[in-house]
Amino acid sequence: MTVTTGPCGQFVACLLLVLGGAGIALADPPSVSSGTLVLQLRADAATVAINASGHVTSWTAKNNGALVLTSTGNAPQQITFSATGMNGVPTVQFTDATGNDQWLRGDLPTGINLTDATVFWLGYYATAPDGFGNYVYSIGTSAGTGASQLSHQKQDGRVEIYNGQTTFTGADISARDDIYTVWRSEYRGGTPALSHAAFAEGIDLSVPGNTVGYNVNPDPHPVYVGGWQGSGYNIVGNVSELLVYQGVLTAADALAVECYLHSRRAGGPDAPDCNTNGVVDCVEVRTDAAPDCNGNVVPDSCDIAGGASLDANTNALPDECEIVRLSVNTTNLVWVDIDAAVAIEYDVVRGGVNPLRSTGGDFAAATEACLVDDHPGASWPHGINPVAAQAYWYLVRAQLPTGPPLTYDTKSPGQSGSRDGEIGAAPSACP
Repeated sequence: MTVTTGPCGQFVACLLLVLGGAGIALADPPSVSSGTLVLQLRADAATVAINASGHVTSWTAKNNGALVLTSTGNAPQQITFSATGMNGVPTVQFTDATGNDQWLRGDLPTGINLTDATVFWLGYYATAPDGFGNYVYSIGTSAGTGASQLSHQKQDGRVEIYNGQTTFTGADISARDDIYTVWRSEYRGGTPALSHAAFAEGIDLSVPGNTVGYNVNPDPHPVYVGGWQGSGYNIVGNVSELLVYQGVLTAADALAVECYLHSRRAGGPDAPDCNTNGVVDCVEVRTDAAPDCNGNVVPDSCDIAGGASLDANTNALPDECEIVRLSVNTTNLVWVDIDAAVAIEYDVVRGGVNPLRSTGGDFAAATEACLVDDHPGASWPHGINPVAAQAYWYLVRAQLPTGPPLTYDTKSPGQSGSRDGEIGAAPSACP
């Protein structure tokens, strides 16, 4: 029998950063694997053109200098630029409260399919009277029976998504009026029950599903910012950044993008800064300035200080992250707490490598036995010797004096899925 052992470890991805006026600002959106950035509008002096009267005449995409949105309509004075309007950093301001139809318009390059898409924006809706619709953006067409578009608006205090044919109304968002906010919307073409969703600061805004799904295919797509399709519903508010991705981003990728946007508005009224050091929490975590072993985008020190995590051995590492190293010899499994955790009992599970591989790493299907439950020692006989072309895996987790069992997970982003959740779903899991 061949035995392979190795340490469990944590890994925190580092992003390029630059020093900003308030705290730390990430220089650019992070690279993501689940989508492609097709439009980045970021308000700054290099991308926003203004005339002698201070009115915005155009906004050039930061990711594509050939993609320019031009100010169009009847009241150019309603779109202006402020170099310090968002907590000391630039923003584009929209003030067309009278429906004069002033907006910014351009076309995405040909060949972009937005059947599945994710859109983020940083800014706010200003307080507006009931009956007044505010569109931040509208992408696609509303013409014909096959109309499909991506949009985000506020009407009578509530968030709305219009898909080109039907308007879907979600939660009341008026509490965020005039507050710089990180907004995200997801659009899906092939899964009607999950066809769209809208979020503010990561909170689901409960927009009901679209039974048709999205079908925003290559046109090129017209993009309107600050209004709807050139027919009113102009936003009153500010937009500091707009990001459009082809594809629905995974939760981890979406969080990374939201962290970037949080860093740009650092110092805002509700920027998450648990230790009040002037640096947004997720920026500290993603730049490796503060450890976050449990992956909740909060520095470990704040988890412990706030009571969200225990630290029984006072080593500044949340107890749920204490690592156990497991090794195997010809007769026994042997483990040790390499972080000196004060565990009192251990659970050990076993499964076959072949079913784990054939199911794509599904521990729910591959877990075969709970070898020992609540064992107070640091070893256990495995009682099995694989034959040719057969192999087994073993995992151990600790139990502290108080609280639930700890984890089978590595806390590494390289891990696929949740071992804890999958093993817990297996019929033979340890209780």
